[in-house]
Amino acid sequence: MLLVALLASASAHSWLDCMDYDCPGAGANAGPQQPGACTCKGYARNWNNVMAGVPFAGDRGRDNRPGPNLVCDAGKEPNPGAGTGTPAGMYNAQYPMATLTQGQTVRWRWPAKNHANTPNAGNVEVYIASQPNAGDVFPPGPGNPYAVMSYSSDNGDCLGINQDTDTADCQGTWTLGTDVAPGRYTIMWWWEFNPGEFYNSCADVNIAAGSGAGPGPGAGTPGNPGNFTPPPAVTPTTVSFTVSITASTAEFGLAAQSSYRERLGGMLFGVTAADITVTVTPQGATTLQVVTVVTTSNAARAADVKKVVETWTPAALTTAIGHPVTSIAAPTVVALSGGGGGGGSNTGMIAGIVIVVVLLVVIRIAWYIHSKNRKGGASTAPPVPVWQKGASFTGLPDGWTSAVDPASGVTYYINVATGASTWTHPRVSDRGAPPPPPGRV
Repeated sequence: MLLVALLASASAHSWLDCMDYDCPGAGANAGPQQPGACTCKGYARNWNNVMAGVPFAGDRGRDNRPGPNLVCDAGKEPNPGAGTGTPAGMYNAQYPMATLTQGQTVRWRWPAKNHANTPNAGNVEVYIASQPNAGDVFPPGPGNPYAVMSYSSDNGDCLGINQDTDTADCQGTWTLGTDVAPGRYTIMWWWEFNPGEFYNSCADVNIAAGSGAGPGPGAGTPGNPGNFTPPPAVTPTTVSFTVSITASTAEFGLAAQSSYRERLGGMLFGVTAADITVTVTPQGATTLQVVTVVTTSNAARAADVKKVVETWTPAALTTAIGHPVTSIAAPTVVALSGGGGGGGSNTGMIAGIVIVVVLLVVIRIAWYIHSKNRKGGASTAPPVPVWQKGASFTGLPDGWTSAVDPASGVTYYINVATGASTWTHPRVSDRGAPPPPPGRV
């Protein structure tokens, strides 16, 4: 009987217990909080029918197994389809649908189910539907998460892990960007326990505008035909990290660098190859240092990118990019321009960064010219991509338009249906299936 009980416990995997775990006394990124100090303000879809009355960590077949696809369980979490209200019959007063606000730090809660602090525990990933008010609209497969948390809890062990590894209380936090347009979205809790063994939970969430949001169409002006209001001013912010690769400059030439940028863009939510620059410096005949700079629209998005990069391992990144990676330096975050106040020290820091980048570029160009001359080829140095005002992409999804902010010259994007505007290009999920993300075990 004991063996049967152990097998039943081991086969029970995990699920999202609370979509919006509100703990007023906790800091934004504090570790797991005691249940008595918190209230669940939003549940997974159809919780009132499948899990009503079940104690925390109690198993009633909620461990959905979607396979390698971002799909919700049709039996336990049926797709509500298009709409703006609370899906009928799937929530009630005791188990409500969550409402989140742009810019909110969200706390999630899930049971350990004997898997926290184990070699294969891995990460919990956050996926948000690519369209509001449209139901379960996701790209075909995982690999481009909106945010990442440790399955074994961020900033501390799961509560009670030393007393009961099955019912231990695991929690993590992530931040909803201010650039997510208001509306009803499907948000997915996603966990890969063993390689290729996936579990998920889906929740319907109403996203409300933050303070000062709500731009809308008007009479129109040149360059801004809808007279839309630009989003609040933001400071473009970079995330920089150095990857050491075992390869020659010939093996990691321009084509390989382009592929590297494309693959990294596929592993970071809201980032494309155009947002990534690389500077390659030889450290010997077969060792290269690749200084990688990811430019994001604001500090919150940069923090999300940094958190994902910190989960990467050399072995996993080797698989993802196709070149042997020996080390990944810790990422650093730098704002591209001052944010008001303290101008002297900030300006000096930025000037120093610019000098370093220029020196790296000069070294890269010199090495490239030298390599081409040795081979008898042309000595034309490759262009160095940089962030530019007004840079934009083509191929806006249906229902979106763009305009140029006259104050800064930066292109921004507008959801015509809601009037919400954002600096971030909405084309996130149409780049094709990305490679598997590093950081999973």
